[in-house]
Amino acid sequence: MTTEKPDEQTAALAAALAEEFCAGRTELAAKSFRDDDAPPPVILFDPTGDEIAEPILQQLDAYWRALGGRSGAPAPLAAFDPLEVTGCLPYVMMLDVLDGGADYRYRVYGREVSGRFGRDMTGRTLSDMPVKPRIIAFFQAVYRASLARRESILTEHAPPPSVSVTSWRRLILPLAAADGTVTRFAVGNIPGEWRSPT
Repeated sequence: MTTEKPDEQTAALAAALAEEFCAGRTELAAKSFRDDDAPPPVILFDPTGDEIAEPILQQLDAYWRALGGRSGAPAPLAAFDPLEVTGCLPYVMMLDVLDGGADYRYRVYGREVSGRFGRDMTGRTLSDMPVKPRIIAFFQAVYRASLARRESILTEHAPPPSVSVTSWRRLILPLAAADGTVTRFAVGNIPGEWRSPT
């Protein structure tokens, strides 16, 4: 019997989750989180202002939409300037799409995000993130689903106990190059309540 390497298992889970998300289902994601005694994640495509709830994320969403971002039509990368939404910057991550969505590199990793996560991921890839493989698979799957559907996505999930927050609420906004290809994501990431990491 052969055993898959952890990265192969993570890639397989990410692919299955992405397929599920694109179809509007979350059963596998819920099971993955339940297996770690965590509540199932929330996943909403093309969320409205009321669904987004967080003022910082609402501001980021409004800016993306003012640039032309909408369901099926990502905002143009050339027009997106994080400095235009300076109040959001401590919570903003910018990720480059690598190899068509096989991985993602953090160009920007907001101060508040890195402070709560406990490390700065700027310049690192998502697959380098020091968290459980199922969290990496979940993140990869959500970005792949956004790539496939060309839509914004709101997620909320409970991180592992080693992270000093009870939850993360993320708004994922796809950005397209001149040829229409999504090459980057702007992501607002709001931490939940503080907790002592274990």
